[in-house]
Amino acid sequence: MHKLTALIIALLIAITTPVFAQNVLKDAVRLNRDINKAEKQYNKKVKKTKRKLDKAQANIDSVKEGHYASKRLQKIEDNAAKKLNKTKDKLDPRDEITDKVRNDLKQQKRQAIDNWLAD
Repeated sequence: MHKLTALIIALLIAITTPVFAQNVLKDAVRLNRDINKAEKQYNKKVKKTKRKLDKAQANIDSVKEGHYASKRLQKIEDNAAKKLNKTKDKLDPRDEITDKVRNDLKQQKRQAIDNWLAD
């Protein structure tokens, strides 16, 4: 009787432990995703605020020195040059194909993990 009970208990432990471990692993993956998402949002807000403060301080300094108008003109010229370069880069089809393949692979990997988590 005791041997049968011990055998049944051992069998139940052997069956339920992998299922429990798999659920713990899935929960850990979900928790890790949530933590990373929250951390990225926090870092984004911090960087955005820092950029705003730096920009305001730079504008104050340039107005004090009298270089504000020339800096604004230079900024407009730089933006126009960037737009021109981006337009030239978009004309190259190899970059577009490479980006599409890379994005498709990322989506497939993400979908596989999402399907695994959904089980």
